[in-house]
Amino acid sequence: MLLMAMALGASLQFDCPPQIESQQQLLSTPSGWQGMSRDMSGQPSERLSHRLDNLSLFDGDPAEQAQLKPDNGDSRETHYWSLDKSNTRPFYLVCHYQDSAIRLQQALPSGISYCRVNQTSPHELIGLICRK
Repeated sequence: MLLMAMALGASLQFDCPPQIESQQQLLSTPSGWQGMSRDMSGQPSERLSHRLDNLSLFDGDPAEQAQLKPDNGDSRETHYWSLDKSNTRPFYLVCHYQDSAIRLQQALPSGISYCRVNQTSPHELIGLICRK
């Protein structure tokens, strides 16, 4: 019981925002056509809401494309990563959103040795729980 409490006390939680809002705009209109935009309920709108859909973990800046594969690969179990806490490059959490090319990224603090996906159900992602 004490060991569990100590492990929980050392946990660091990194939550992705559950949704983001974006604005869609037509950059050019083909000749003879008129553009229009409607939200999910059919109302005229350029604002779109995107729910958190997935997340990934990177070794260094995500622009370098060094995405880390979970230790348990493509299994349906909760994904986890064993990390080298002496790595001098920061690890990054990247949050992916449904029907959007927009991603949010955040550098994690140095010294992290383990992370696992934090989710309330298989379809409700929250973010990562990590430890040093």
